[in-house]
Amino acid sequence: MLASVSLLLALAFPGAGAVMQPPNLPPPPIVAMPTEAPPRLDAASWMLWSVERDAELWSGNPDQVRAPASVTKVMTALLVVERGDLNDYTTVSAIADQTPIGFAGQPEVVAGETWRVGDLFDFLVVKSGNDVAATLAEYVAGSEKAFADLMNQRAAELGMTNTHFA
Repeated sequence: MLASVSLLLALAFPGAGAVMQPPNLPPPPIVAMPTEAPPRLDAASWMLWSVERDAELWSGNPDQVRAPASVTKVMTALLVVERGDLNDYTTVSAIADQTPIGFAGQPEVVAGETWRVGDLFDFLVVKSGNDVAATLAEYVAGSEKAFADLMNQRAAELGMTNTHFA
């Protein structure tokens, strides 16, 4: 054990004038981008985006107008994180309470209940509750209409030229 401690100390605190060198390893292999045709997918529209290159790699009908589905929840989550405080509390309105939840098994919020914004956020991203999204929209912007305006503004800032929230 004493030998192990001595070795660790010697590595951590080399003697005067000693220079530690990184190991001489070969560079990682360079992998070329695939040149074959993109994969055949059943999706009506799709895109593969490279975060590293900040560029589209492949796509199929990327500009086809589609219902936004979960993009709405993602934009809601983004605005809550950017403009809200997950430690705040908000009260569920009658309007949010009347919003259909989406599907059976989702937690429901009830008018007059007070919730921590972070808990509502968790329900939004995990359970995808429409009534929770409405509650968070009202928390951030005061009304769903004002929130939709914020969503469209943010979408434009992100370059989402074919996206419109209402």
